[in-house]
Parts: sequence; structure tokens; C-alpha cells
Amino acid sequence: MIAPRTRLQFPLHQVDWALADAWADSIEFVVVERSGNKRMYKKKVLPGRHIYVELDHVVGQLLLQAWIRIAWWYRVATLFSLPEELNIDQEGLPKLFLIWADRLNNSRVQQTQLRARAGVNRLLAMFSQPAI
Repeated sequence: MIAPRTRLQFPLHQVDWALADAWADSIEFVVVERSGNKRMYKKKVLPGRHIYVELDHVVGQLLLQAWIRIAWWYRVATLFSLPEELNIDQEGLPKLFLIWADRLNNSRVQQTQLRARAGVNRLLAMFSQPAI
């Protein structure tokens, strides 16, 4: 089974939130949550599949979480063969999904994973971290 969220933690003395917000704007993410040391971004337009990236800075460490939330109606259309959340760093999908869903939907979810991974890798490069 695929783990629900991609989690990365690395040392970072200070986060430049303006830089993170500029990254989000450049790849069409919007801020859905903003507090002192935390930001959550969401991809604007992906029918049935929404990409989330959360940055949480605590005591010199940055915790980055990224996941794809599958809409309830998309899960119904695929006979609930997809979980509510998928991570972005693991190739492939559950075998149950491949059995029950058509190849077109499988391809769309994999494209969403690739798009999410590419966006997060751009952010990781800004923080001088290795790509996933």
C-alpha cells in the first residue's frame, strides 16, 4: 500500500516565506493556510485530484509534507479503488486500482504524481536539498 503523504525533514535556520510564496505562484498553487511558521499550498485546477504542499518550520527544522487528495466523486468513479490521499514520491499505484480502474484514470493519477513531484523538486532546489 502507498503511504498517504510524502514527508521530508531537513535543517533550515530560517524560511524566506516570500520565496516560498513566489514558488507557489510560479506553479499555480494558492495559499490555503498561513500562520507564523506554517504554510499550506493547494494546486488550483485539477479535477478530482488536488495537490497539497505543507511547510512547517520549527526550531531550525523544516518539515515538508506533500500529498494528493482524491475527491470523493473521483473515488466513486473508480469504485473506491483509490485512497483519499496519495503520496508523491512513490512510483506506481495499488494493484487493486489497476484491476478495477481503466487505464485512462490510472494515467491521470500518475501524471498528477509526476506534476506534484516536479513542483516539490523545484522547491527543494531552492532550499539546496536533493530531489525526490
